Amino acid sequence: MSCGAGGSARTPRAIRRAAGGSAGTLRTIRREALGSAGTPRAIRREAGGSAGTPRTIRREALGAALLVALVAIGCTLEPVDRTIEGRLDEDDARHPVDGSFYDEHRFDADRGWRVVVEMRSEELDPFLQLRLVGSGDGDFLRQNDDVDETTTTARISLRAPRRGTYVVWANSHQPGQIGAYTLTIRAEKE
Repeated sequence: MSCGAGGSARTPRAIRRAAGGSAGTLRTIRREALGSAGTPRAIRREAGGSAGTPRTIRREALGAALLVALVAIGCTLEPVDRTIEGRLDEDDARHPVDGSFYDEHRFDADRGWRVVVEMRSEELDPFLQLRLVGSGDGDFLRQNDDVDETTTTARISLRAPRRGTYVVWANSHQPGQIGAYTLTIRAEKE
């Protein structure tokens, strides 16, 4: 991610100013990042008791608020070109619908970017799902089992509907399949 041309554009004061003028104080940003969930004590209670100290919660909330502010002042995303050698194993997460094992791979893309995801394997029948982070199982953007009838390679190609973090679920077409795979993720401006 690259932001602003000048050094001052990256200072917390400049970020707060860009995010909300005089209303963008650290206290306001923290309050907005914490939302209506309540106080740090209430958040710790919801997170499972003493899972987070007030300092940790404030630091994480401020970090999230600053990320939102950076996006608001026009930070640009870097193109994605990754090749991942992965493996589905019995200790991986299980798909909520069919119980197949899957790995998650995340990347950021801007609205209108061409996104191409491809999964190949000699050991299992690849299956892909692409979704925005935070969407449920039924809210995937695309899924693919086989590119065509002559191969088991799975491929998804689309234009990103909006700026955000996307997640690829690399899994198998059949439940219980394990094995090595190669996943390629590309996302860039056309």
